[in-house]
Amino acid sequence: MPSLPELAWFLRAVATAIRVEALLRMRDLPRVCRALGVAPPGPSPNPLPTVPTLTPQLRARAEQAVGRAYRKLPLPDSCLRRALTLGSLLREYHPTLCVGVRRRAEDLDAHAWLVVGGQEFKPQDLNYAVLRS
Repeated sequence: MPSLPELAWFLRAVATAIRVEALLRMRDLPRVCRALGVAPPGPSPNPLPTVPTLTPQLRARAEQAVGRAYRKLPLPDSCLRRALTLGSLLREYHPTLCVGVRRRAEDLDAHAWLVVGGQEFKPQDLNYAVLRS
């Protein structure tokens, strides 16, 4: 049985995931990002805002809630959707969405992730060239 704080995070993640899906179907990516409180891909604003420090415990709790939400919901699951959902949950930390590509055999592979306070929310072994606008 999840604790009350875990349940609260899960319910917030579910509601946010549903909102992300609706926004992605109706708006372009920069507008979706603005609506969710996530900086869109591209150059960072100058100067960067002062943000509170994201603790490893809070990061883990938010990532787990988003993972559970996408496992339970009958919604499409992708790195973009997860990054936007997580970013909206952590909006007070001024997350930035990153989108990158890499060559795999004869194809291009794309990936989306967040950067919060210099921390990249992606596996370390993924080397993608970041797309800049």
